Amino acid sequence: MTRGRPPRPLGVPGKPMLTELTPGHWKARVRVRDSSGKRRELVRVSPTKIDARHRPIPDRTGQRALDAVMAAAAVITVGLGGELSTSMTVRDLWVRYRASLIAQDRTESTIARYDEVAKMFNTAFGDRRLFEVTTSAVETFLTEVGKARGPSNMRTGRIVLSGMFRYAVRTSPLEVNPVREVQMPKNIEAKGRTGGAGDLTTDELRFILSAVRTSQTLARRPSLPPLLDARLRQRRDAITALIDHNTGTR
Repeated sequence: MTRGRPPRPLGVPGKPMLTELTPGHWKARVRVRDSSGKRRELVRVSPTKIDARHRPIPDRTGQRALDAVMAAAAVITVGLGGELSTSMTVRDLWVRYRASLIAQDRTESTIARYDEVAKMFNTAFGDRRLFEVTTSAVETFLTEVGKARGPSNMRTGRIVLSGMFRYAVRTSPLEVNPVREVQMPKNIEAKGRTGGAGDLTTDELRFILSAVRTSQTLARRPSLPPLLDARLRQRRDAITALIDHNTGTR
């Protein structure tokens, strides 16, 4: 006799389903087991959002409907008295934690940034049970993120994981947050555009100063009003003087 699929843990939502009712207006559905153990289907439609001119903003991707139904699922989670199990996977914990963030009215940009981090840690160890997540595993993951995507993304990853496991400690028998003792590597170099500006050589700085002093840009703009022309020249001279004062370059 074959065994069927095991039941989903209490309060853990299934995969949400989206249906576009009209352009910019969606219906989202998700099933979740409540405290009685029965499966419930929750349904929400795109909540109304108004711009500064009091015009309705369409829900182009259905994200607002999705957030609304997951917030409703989070209410069921709260109704369970916070009963999580340490045998739950990291992937399932993220679903619960994300729903709690939505219920707290976190901004869409914050949720989107956390979603990007979740994709990475779910790929790395999303199918581990909570009791299988060790500090060393988190350190290894964050180090790899730092090497691949820079220290800023590494720090964001730590913030997300730390908050998620604090949530697990509050709502499950998990006693220790494995992220709490993580030691971040200090020799990670910034990547891409996050690297900031490099150092200028003396010759490069002299060239810039010479270009600023001898710039003919303003001279080629005879159409400027006299007052604006004078202000622009004063600003250029002030910048040059400030650089001279702070660098000692003449």
